[in-house]
Amino acid sequence: MNRNKRWLLILIMAIIPIVGIWALNNPGLVAKVFLNLGGLKEGQVFPIVHGEEVNGDSFNLESGKGKPYVVMVARIDCEVCKSSYPTLEKYNDRLKDMNFVMIGKGGKEEYLQVKTEHNFSFPIVYADEQIQTDLKIKVFPTFYFIDEEGKIFERLDGFDEDKFLKMLDEWIK
Repeated sequence: MNRNKRWLLILIMAIIPIVGIWALNNPGLVAKVFLNLGGLKEGQVFPIVHGEEVNGDSFNLESGKGKPYVVMVARIDCEVCKSSYPTLEKYNDRLKDMNFVMIGKGGKEEYLQVKTEHNFSFPIVYADEQIQTDLKIKVFPTFYFIDEEGKIFERLDGFDEDKFLKMLDEWIK
C-alpha cells in the first residue's frame, strides 16, 4: 500500500509542472476556461453600433449590414492594443476593403492622434458609455469577425499577429 502512495505522489508531482508549462504556453485558452472575459460570444448577433467617428463624422454599423466585417474593440491605454497598430498600419488598405472598424474606449482626441499617426483609413469610433454597455467590454483588444447576417462568426481575444493574419486570410476566402 505504501508503494502505491509513493507512485501516486510521484505521478502528481510530474503532472503539476506539465500542466503549469501548458498553461504558460496557452494563456488565452486558460483565461477562457477560468475567467469571465465578458463581451459577446460566437454565434451572437453583433449590436448595431451608432456613434461618432474620431474625426467628427457620425458612424452607424448599419452600413455594414449584408456584408462581412471585422470589429476591433480597443482601449487607448492598452499596451497589447498599441502593439497591434504596426500590423494594422501594414495591412491598412486590406482592412479598409474588409469593412474593418475599431471601437475605442478612451479619449476621442487620443484616438484621433492614433488614427493620424498610423494613417489608418478605417473608421475609429469613440466608445461612449452606451456602446461599452452594449458590447459588455472587459478584454482588450477583442476582434470580432462578423458574417453577412450580423452574427459573430469568430472572436479573437488579445492580439497574436500570426493568429490575426490567419483569421483575416480565412475571412477573405
